[in-house]
Amino acid sequence: MLLGAVMKFQSTRPELAFYGLLAIGAAEFFCGQLQATRRRRPAFILLTVMGTMLMFGSVPFKFSGNNIALFWMIAAEVLLIAGIVQLEVVFRRLGLLAGLFTGLLIVYEAQHIVEFRQQSEAQLIQDGVLLLACSALFYLNSLFIRPKWRQLFETFDGTIATFHGYIGCVTGFLGVWGLFTGDWTAIGWSALMLGAALGARYLNNKHLIVQASALFVAMAIRAAVFNCHLSDLYPHHITLRLATLPIIAAVCYGTSWVLSGVKDLRLVPRTALLWTGTALLVTLAWVELPPMDIAPAWIALAVVLALLARRLTLGELTNQEHVLAAIAAGQLVAVNMDAQSAIERYLPFLGCAGALYGISRFCTLRDAVYRRPAAWVHTWGATALIATLAWNESPQPWLAAIWAAFALALAVTDRIFDVEELPYQAHVLALLAVARAVTLDLYTQGKWHGVDLRLITVGILVAVLYALALWVRMPASLRGSEARHAYTWVGSGLFAWLLWIELQPISVAVGLAVFGLLLFEIGTWREQRQIRLQAYVALAAAFARIFFVNLTAATLPGEVLSPRIYTVVPIALIYFFVWAQLQSDKAAPEIGRWRVGDPIAYLGTGCVAALLYFQTPAEWIIVAWSILAVVLLGATLLLDKEVFHQQAALLVAGIVGRGLAHNIFGGSYFVEGG
Repeated sequence: MLLGAVMKFQSTRPELAFYGLLAIGAAEFFCGQLQATRRRRPAFILLTVMGTMLMFGSVPFKFSGNNIALFWMIAAEVLLIAGIVQLEVVFRRLGLLAGLFTGLLIVYEAQHIVEFRQQSEAQLIQDGVLLLACSALFYLNSLFIRPKWRQLFETFDGTIATFHGYIGCVTGFLGVWGLFTGDWTAIGWSALMLGAALGARYLNNKHLIVQASALFVAMAIRAAVFNCHLSDLYPHHITLRLATLPIIAAVCYGTSWVLSGVKDLRLVPRTALLWTGTALLVTLAWVELPPMDIAPAWIALAVVLALLARRLTLGELTNQEHVLAAIAAGQLVAVNMDAQSAIERYLPFLGCAGALYGISRFCTLRDAVYRRPAAWVHTWGATALIATLAWNESPQPWLAAIWAAFALALAVTDRIFDVEELPYQAHVLALLAVARAVTLDLYTQGKWHGVDLRLITVGILVAVLYALALWVRMPASLRGSEARHAYTWVGSGLFAWLLWIELQPISVAVGLAVFGLLLFEIGTWREQRQIRLQAYVALAAAFARIFFVNLTAATLPGEVLSPRIYTVVPIALIYFFVWAQLQSDKAAPEIGRWRVGDPIAYLGTGCVAALLYFQTPAEWIIVAWSILAVVLLGATLLLDKEVFHQQAALLVAGIVGRGLAHNIFGGSYFVEGG
């Protein structure tokens, strides 16, 4: 050590220090290998270690430009090794203290790197080499020498050796900052972080966890500020950004995996590392891709994260997938919906929705308590995306039909794959489609190839509603009831309304009666009580309609047959046909204990009586009703049906009332009969 000091401070040729140290180290190493030296193990170890250190130390001695600091570090290491080999506590403590003070001095002198980096990103090779060399020596003392001779480093010695590790972290941090500039600084710091994590796992050193935490924070800030280049978005492509961000993200994921073997993670949670890695990849896609491609890229990354989470049983990745899917959906609505090209609207929406459907059952861990809600949220989000796309893209009158068709597709898919939440989505879409049709489609006056648009779109909606009533899966609590016929009631109501607005006024009643007959036949064939009830409502509506339009219609010049006759008679025949069908012994009560057959017969007879009233001259109405009463009595005798007897009695009462009110009190009989 004295020789080295004299050579250092009295040298007239400092540039030869490298060769001098190399030569002295080689001589020391050679002497340590002599047979006489090897017989004395302490001498062999000391000479060999000193020679090796001098030879290795000569390299940074030449390139760092700070020979004094390195000389002190080498001297401190020599004292430390000598104290270990000779079991001399004085030498050990002198070496540890000398190294500590030298490290503090080096860190203090290195503050100019921080100041320099505020103005320039030029390399500082000499400072970097010195700091990294010192960092290696400090980590050697803290991580290898101390554990190797643990019994020699108790209390005071162990504390100083621990400080050596922290100084090694600081000098390594500053050394990387000096050597690696610009975007590569974060790469160097991430490498240090990974090294600290490896040391924490395999050396079981908790102090390395603290150091890895500090390095992680510095790396994350540096990557966000420098590597992301947020001021240069697409269409600008930064090569270093494309190269460094994936590397840093991979190091974050790798560090998280390394730390999975560490039991105590109070300062470096794996979650932070995983979120940082994913955030860097998300940011890379955001700044490098065209705006229309960002959402599909995010969804693709979300799918990869979900699959990796299932494979590695890593819950943090599933949380990232949830967040990434949400922001991708927001990107689709905010950006892709306004794209100029149809491809840039349709493909991202449909592709992302398909990915959400596909990943819905794999978006959480197998034993996650929120697995079912998470799957529901994914499929609901996918359905909402497609419904939103339809709302934005489809011509307005067609939206109800498209939503309804989509609802039917969901119901059929549920029947095939048994996806429990799809029926609820089908219910909501069907409700939206009906609301849309009621508020817009029924009042649309447009044409499509000469056909009314409302006839086409509402007709499609009605057909889908009937299909949903047949195929949609109802909740378990409603499967034993007739709740699914809410679809048929709405469908029948829309179809009746469509008849009302599409047919000529005089044809509406006939249309309603024919529709009621069709519903009755279907309900009888399918044994569906609710369908038959809808038929009865349609038939009753047709009966009420004839009093407002059909029976008051005037016969136009040239018409041989009155419109009252050719519209009301078919309706009456339909009523009697339905009544005849209901006379079967198999016909069950429709409403509680009540049968509907007799009221239907009353509607048929009412049509005939009303037609006679409006079609026959006033003075002959009583005669016409009398004939009808006789016919009803005859039907009673022939068919043995009490209902016709009741109708005949009521009709006789009507005849008497008519006679009293018109022929006697009205005075027309005395005037005309003389």
